[in-house]
Amino acid sequence: MRARVGTTIGSESRECNAAWGHAAYRQVLGGYHAFPQAFTNSLFLTDRKYALFAPYLATRQTYQCPSDKTTIVTDHGKPIPQVRSYAMNLYIGNDGSINDRISNQYRIYRKATDFDSPSDVFLFQDTTPQSLCTPAFIVLMPGVMGGDQIFHIPATHHNRGGVVSFADGHSAARRWFDHKLFANSPVGTRIQHNLSSPGSADLKWLRDHTTTKK
Repeated sequence: MRARVGTTIGSESRECNAAWGHAAYRQVLGGYHAFPQAFTNSLFLTDRKYALFAPYLATRQTYQCPSDKTTIVTDHGKPIPQVRSYAMNLYIGNDGSINDRISNQYRIYRKATDFDSPSDVFLFQDTTPQSLCTPAFIVLMPGVMGGDQIFHIPATHHNRGGVVSFADGHSAARRWFDHKLFANSPVGTRIQHNLSSPGSADLKWLRDHTTTKK
């Protein structure tokens, strides 16, 4: 999945600013936890009315880790499979829709030539399923919302790690160590955001590979 989407984002950047958000005509449609359709409706991934990636990535399976069997419990109690496992770096193509999570001291990458060292900037994160919400993987850079806080949790269910893709197209396995990244919750319940973790080496790694200072 990550290689295919990495190629797609390169193509898309020549046509528009790459941005995932809770609005039509983003890379895919998504939102926060109060918008459960974004987790269960595959049309938001594959229909051109909603997703700029749709002409390039025609099947929803592209967006889902084969081992991700997470379900969302609806109001009627019926478990519905979650259709997406990955999230994209907030600082790549941000369109301003969630600027309260962005620091104006750091660079936003809108096209391939904006990267000084694309092999050092992550593009997609395999995400802990019950931390997944917006299509953006949010990393709170220093000074944003105060202190050292973890917003989204990267995947830890693959031998205490997950796979990360980078802006140059390569992917790598990454193991995590901060105990805050191993938070869990019952089926149908989201893990809270803004987990305080002062001095976390894993948070430092995420920040170092999200963006650079202007």
